Amino acid sequence: MNRRDFMKVGTASLAAGLLASSMPKLFAEEKKILSRVRIGAIGVGSRGTGMMKYLLQMPDVEITALCDINENNLNRALQIVKQSAGNTPASFLGGPYEYKKMLESDNVDGVFIATPAQTHAEMAIDSMNAGKHVGSEVPGGYTSSELWEMVRIKEKTGVHYMLLENYNYMQTKLMIFNMVQQGVFGEPYYAVGSYIHATPKLNFNSDGSLTWRGELRRDAYGNWYPTHAIGPICKWLDINKTDALDYLVCMQNKPVMAHLDTVKQFGQESTQAKIDFKTGEFIQTLIQTKKGKLLQIDFGPVEPRPQQVYYGIQGTKGAFDDRHGIYLGSNTEKWEPLDKYKEKYESHYWKESGQTAGKTGHGGGDYFVMRDFVEMIKQDKEPWIDVYDSAVWSSIFECTRKSLENRSSSVDIPDFTEGKWQNPNWKADSLAPA
Repeated sequence: MNRRDFMKVGTASLAAGLLASSMPKLFAEEKKILSRVRIGAIGVGSRGTGMMKYLLQMPDVEITALCDINENNLNRALQIVKQSAGNTPASFLGGPYEYKKMLESDNVDGVFIATPAQTHAEMAIDSMNAGKHVGSEVPGGYTSSELWEMVRIKEKTGVHYMLLENYNYMQTKLMIFNMVQQGVFGEPYYAVGSYIHATPKLNFNSDGSLTWRGELRRDAYGNWYPTHAIGPICKWLDINKTDALDYLVCMQNKPVMAHLDTVKQFGQESTQAKIDFKTGEFIQTLIQTKKGKLLQIDFGPVEPRPQQVYYGIQGTKGAFDDRHGIYLGSNTEKWEPLDKYKEKYESHYWKESGQTAGKTGHGGGDYFVMRDFVEMIKQDKEPWIDVYDSAVWSSIFECTRKSLENRSSSVDIPDFTEGKWQNPNWKADSLAPA
């Protein structure tokens, strides 16, 4: 698949999905509680293989199928499964649509998708149409049409879809979620999330061609990787459960560093130096919710500084800012360390399995997000981070792009729940970590 055309991704799947939308709900009637979950992996490069290894640590999981367009990746993954579990999964090697053959297998309950971001939505749609539960890497998609189709197909088929947003499961993020749920901060009205991760050396391949990151920085503007920043704070503010995102405005600086880095690497007269990169170094988005709460999302994909992520929440009784600490209206008027409240408010996920999770990537989030993916299939329950969350969070890219195209004017954010959030009990049976 040509990543330069990622803005057009989903057209073929949209047509297929519209056909499926006229069919009866075939798969919902056949669901059952499972004692063992059979997983197929689409994409077993470095990220996919790493996540597969976490699945292999779970006794109720069997990796039954693997698919990749790279033979070395596929053979490596096959060997890992064989050495760890003793079985040899079915393998699918070929072009970008070889995964569709894997979806025909009766020996797969669910798939996890760890391919380039521009392919996630199409693969998720195809997987759900085939009756497979889905765990997708982030973001869920890039265009509103493919995100709406993801929602429609999930609702028609009755299968489950989970966005594998690992930042939500980090220790501090779950602890703050727990505190918000218990009313520690009072009524929250503001939250900030960020993802500032400079990777200038990852713009080009060794032959001087652009990597997929380089292509995004050349072609995209606005926040094209929003879920790490927005995911945790949306859960803190109960978005898509008792409130919904309404509209946003976005600003970014005129791109500077990508060009300077390219000139330094290839020279002023090089072909690469003539590339017109459209992603700014700092992109800030302000979002208003239906109930009047404010979210701030900061994104810095090429900032010349060390990686930085910061999150905060402000309520009527106190605040948390992980750059400073926690404040709960004490007489000292000073920030306190969050660890002071750890024993009382630690998430039960981390209390029970923190030692195991702490050995995995992304601050332990990788372990918990994959465990919830398995539990989603095993228990036949909707996940904590569902298709509606995936669609809303991922739609931030298209909305921020539209805002920048019109001098940072406000842009309405689609309500992919179509008002379901106004029923406070509509997610009562979903998996939840607190």
